[in-house]
Amino acid sequence: MEESKNSVADIVPIVSKITEHKLNGSNYIEWSKTIKIYLRSVAKDDHLTEEPPNDHTRKLWMQDDARLFLQMKNSINSDIVGLLSHCEFVKELMDYLDFLYSGKGNVSRMYDVWNAFHCPEKGAKSLTAYFMDFKKVYEELNALMPFSPDVRVQQAQREQMAVMSFLSGLPSEFETAKSQILSGSDIGSLQEVFSRVLRTENVSSSQHTNVLVAKGENAENARRVTNRGRNRAFENRGNDSSTIVCFYCHEAGHTKKNCKKLQNRNRRIQTANVATSDTATFSDSSNKIVTMTAEEFSKYSQYQDALKASTPVSALAESGKTCLVSSSNKWIIDSGATDHMTGNHKTFSTFRTHSAPPVTVADGSTYEIKGSGTVKPTSSITLSSVLNLPNLAFNLISVSKLTKNLNCSVSFFPNHCVFQDLMTKRTFGKGHVSDGLYILDEWVPRPVACVSTASPVEAHCRLGHPSLPALKKLCPQFDTLPSLDCESCHFAKHHRSSLGPRLNKRAESLFELVHSDVWGPCPVTSQTGFRYFVTFVDDFSRMTWIYFMKNRSEVFSHFCAFSAEIKTQYDVSVKILRSDNGKEYVSNSFQNYMSHNGILHQTSCVDTPSQNGVAERKNRHLLETARALMFQMKVPKQFGLMQFPQLAF
Repeated sequence: MEESKNSVADIVPIVSKITEHKLNGSNYIEWSKTIKIYLRSVAKDDHLTEEPPNDHTRKLWMQDDARLFLQMKNSINSDIVGLLSHCEFVKELMDYLDFLYSGKGNVSRMYDVWNAFHCPEKGAKSLTAYFMDFKKVYEELNALMPFSPDVRVQQAQREQMAVMSFLSGLPSEFETAKSQILSGSDIGSLQEVFSRVLRTENVSSSQHTNVLVAKGENAENARRVTNRGRNRAFENRGNDSSTIVCFYCHEAGHTKKNCKKLQNRNRRIQTANVATSDTATFSDSSNKIVTMTAEEFSKYSQYQDALKASTPVSALAESGKTCLVSSSNKWIIDSGATDHMTGNHKTFSTFRTHSAPPVTVADGSTYEIKGSGTVKPTSSITLSSVLNLPNLAFNLISVSKLTKNLNCSVSFFPNHCVFQDLMTKRTFGKGHVSDGLYILDEWVPRPVACVSTASPVEAHCRLGHPSLPALKKLCPQFDTLPSLDCESCHFAKHHRSSLGPRLNKRAESLFELVHSDVWGPCPVTSQTGFRYFVTFVDDFSRMTWIYFMKNRSEVFSHFCAFSAEIKTQYDVSVKILRSDNGKEYVSNSFQNYMSHNGILHQTSCVDTPSQNGVAERKNRHLLETARALMFQMKVPKQFGLMQFPQLAF
């Protein structure tokens, strides 16, 4: 019974809410401030800025993050929760909501907040309610235009304030130009805005104007309207009644059909998706009247003719299917395209202008190539040799080019497609199906192996003690690991360090240093009964003496004979003898002779033949050369030792 109580107590905090005032889109600033204060009160505000740790605290951190994630999700309206299905952590959730509702980078939203701040109206509201609304606008303006100590940022903000003040004072006939300016990603300088507004300045109301009327789905039938004021009066007829309330802005005096805010919003959306800065906006569904000059009407007609001749965009729009204009950031995965192509030159990270033959598309149309360059549609995919076709209305990814350049495979499924590296089998991209087209999605790379909370040492042991570079490839979360200390690897994989370069210099005179080593026993006894030989190598001249032996004990007698020969023939004495620790070299008689004649005896360390490398290498050379001669001349093995005296010379 006690266990059930504990489990219920553990579940209750997970389904609780942080605040009763749920996020509805318009109250993001107050809602986010409440969330941050709550996380700070429970000492969990690090979940807003930090990624999951990779040490032993990861499991507890993930539990806390999941509980906070559910509490925050329960504090959001259900119509917004559907947009957050891809979020898994608190940081991802807050970053995405900040992107959606903070208004940063939204010029149109910044303009609306600026107007509300500089032109407040108390109306019938109480003084407290009026102050609270004004404070809300003030806080949102501070969030959109935060203070910065950087002088350049302050100058840019002052320029933006000047532009918004200039636009707010324009009359209604400049609404089209204002919508075009506010629909862009950058508002521009005051001089640029004035130049754009000046180009769209309407003629006086007494002169004739050209009017384009869009009826139903046919946007090409136009007629002339000579009295613009009469049409406006007709549109606003009956709006003087104070009993009428707009269902869009909830203000009295007009209906939703004649709501200026709704019309301005529709114009901005149309301008952002279809029109450029030099063309007029038009309606796509209902009968609306758009005023333009004769020059603008001529440019608009040329624009429509160019669209009919080059791309089937209008046909796609009339059919109700998705229409991707060249300014779109969506990329279509095309298995029939021979090259990557785009009409939006702003997407290129590197670009090179060159001439090339025109490209022919599936409908037989041809497009001129302006150049090519590199485009990075997602963080994990980089496209090279992308062709720039200015009149192309789509962004196309060639499957054949992609698989060849990135050494990957593309698997198509009914509702999605997947990009996979052929070497590592790692998935680095995906796409979804929209209106029969495969559209590339933004890809967030995730660890492939060892996604558990195992420490680096535990993962190293489970995977069979791989090296650190191999472990980083298998477990990308350990990519920044500087080193790995595994005691078992130290014992199992250690090996003898190679001997460094020779420290002592070579002898400067004859027989100052003599190297000696014994080889044997030979598996085949020679004709004369010898099975061993001993070599004496002069370090200065590399002159070699060889003596054959039947037993190792004969080394001492041969050294005495060698020393006497050197004394008689060269009138010098051996100063230093270097050998290994064989018993034949360390016998009492040998040591007494060395002491009596003043010869120093240097012996190598145990199991370290490299310290006596001169003699060892000489023996190897003699054996290899003798073996080669025997193989060539087919000499029997019992005659092998007889060749060594000749080989020493």
